[in-house]
Amino acid sequence: MAQSRSKAQREERERAQRYEARRRLNDERQARRRRDNVLASIVGGGVVVLAIAAQAVFYEAGPGAGPEPTPLQTSDLPDTPVPEDPNPLPLDDEG
Repeated sequence: MAQSRSKAQREERERAQRYEARRRLNDERQARRRRDNVLASIVGGGVVVLAIAAQAVFYEAGPGAGPEPTPLQTSDLPDTPVPEDPNPLPLDDEG
């Protein structure tokens, strides 16, 4: 009987050790997943912020952000007569 009792105790200890090892492995995996998710969220948020900032910079200082055009003063231009069209198009209501 002593041998069967010690064998049962040994198997029970081994089973408890395997259970504890699996539990620790599972806890480590969960911690790793949580850490990876936090890191991915931070990186993803940073990418979104950078994209928004790049768009703002592009529209504020990009190719379309030249000096404001100044309107021409018409008094500086010489008066040139507009030539009349020798063959005007007929209007629809004259038909």
